[in-house]
Parts: sequence; C-alpha cells; structure tokens
Amino acid sequence: MNDGQETHRPHATIELPLRGLAGEGAEQQVREALERVPGVVSVEVQVSAFRVRVTYSSVPGTRE
Repeated sequence: MNDGQETHRPHATIELPLRGLAGEGAEQQVREALERVPGVVSVEVQVSAFRVRVTYSSVPGTRE
C-alpha cells in the first residue's frame, strides 16, 4: 500500500582514493563502470581530487 509517502531505503556512502587514473574520459569511464554495479545509487568521481564517492543501498540485493 502506498499512501503517497516515499519508501526510505537505507543507503551508505564510501569514499575511495583514486590512483593511477588519468586521461580524457577517465571520470566518465569510472562512473559508468560503478553505476553498473548492483546496489549503487550514485557515483561522484573527482579525478583532480583523486577520489571517488559511491552511495549504495545498504540492503543486500536491492537496486534503485
């Protein structure tokens, strides 16, 4: 039953160091690869800051 309220699914975020990646299109390649991983909700890639932030569903087996 949906009473107009949004269902909240727990999420977790992890920040990973990014090393050895350079070149045109690197951010897009990393983002697209991580977005294909089941459970990933969002991906933020900052090659210039050498980091990747991934938000994912903390409920196993879910995908948004």
